[in-house]
Amino acid sequence: DDFKAGSVGLDWRYESWTWNNRIETRRTSTSTQRGLRTGVLHQLEDGRSAVVNYDWINDEGLLRETRNQTLSFGYADRRSENFALLNRLDLRWDETDGLLTDLSERKVVSNNALNLTAWANSQLSLAYSAKYVVTNVNDLEFSGVTDFIGAHYRHDLGKQWDVGVQTSALRSLNAN
Repeated sequence: DDFKAGSVGLDWRYESWTWNNRIETRRTSTSTQRGLRTGVLHQLEDGRSAVVNYDWINDEGLLRETRNQTLSFGYADRRSENFALLNRLDLRWDETDGLLTDLSERKVVSNNALNLTAWANSQLSLAYSAKYVVTNVNDLEFSGVTDFIGAHYRHDLGKQWDVGVQTSALRSLNAN
């Protein structure tokens, strides 16, 4: 499918603030997609930063229209050489209006990671994520919670070799 696409972006920086923006479009013989992204990053003191992003995508096809929106909040803490803490919270809304099916979905997703490097030649990474989803298909509603926990330990044996072990678990709660 041949297409034509274009985008325009604009960034603004002042001291510890950054604001970025982009609009885009993509056209084919069967669909038109438009998108917008805007975000603000603030570099806080001592190796910390906070970010807020908003994404909007609209895709209109011959037999369906899809709309996606995501609002994200992020935080990073790298104040110490011994650890890094990362967190992102996403709020997402998706809708599809089709010839035979109407679909809407709402998600809340939290991703958290901690990387510890306090030991010589070793590091430990811990992760926890949780997602709550509500899906509506032609007026039938389904919801559930999924979470993930994981750990990864790595030790440097020399210039060319590392040894590591990892474990993780994924579970689904309250699915209906």
